[in-house]
Amino acid sequence: MYRQEVWEPGATSPPANAVYHLREGDVLEFLLPQDTTLNGSTRVRSDGIAGFPLIGEVEVGGLSLTQAHALLIERLSAFLESPDIQVSLKSTRDRQIYIAGEVRNPGNISYQDELTVLDALIRAGGPLKESADIGNVILVRTEVDGERLAWRMDLGDIWTTASPPHAVNLLPGDIVLVPNTAVDRANITVEKYITRMIPGGAILQRFLVGDLNN
Repeated sequence: MYRQEVWEPGATSPPANAVYHLREGDVLEFLLPQDTTLNGSTRVRSDGIAGFPLIGEVEVGGLSLTQAHALLIERLSAFLESPDIQVSLKSTRDRQIYIAGEVRNPGNISYQDELTVLDALIRAGGPLKESADIGNVILVRTEVDGERLAWRMDLGDIWTTASPPHAVNLLPGDIVLVPNTAVDRANITVEKYITRMIPGGAILQRFLVGDLNN
């Protein structure tokens, strides 16, 4: 299933709630200031369970880091007075952001917390002045349930203004496509980059081309 929305820079909500939800294969690093001998890391299993010191197995799959932290504090309260634990995402199965299209250095960049679309474009060398259609940048994201969402964004103002509006944070596995000019955007660029980059891209190509031609 594919779903697409158009997001206008400056809107109160970004294209999606860019909060990472834990899933199978994620490795969490935890620190317990009250007893540093318990510090370590744990991997989320296929059933969403991860093991922690003192409290044992906890179902964290599908939770954000904030939600997982609150749950761990609650569980630790049975063992420690005023418990404290710091939890961070050490690694995921996919820590890459994919940048394609009319940028100087297309390819993969490493994901980091609070990485924005603008940050990613800068790290890819910026859009090509001669051919980049930054008024129709496409962000593609695959949800936990496998649904693939796509948004078209007009980043013209974000790229040129000294005070850009609300930033759009990226998540691991996101794809940012900077199309070519409007003349060949639908006919060439989507096929050239999206179809080759994403499994099942031919379906997504038809989905995006139909929308962009409207």
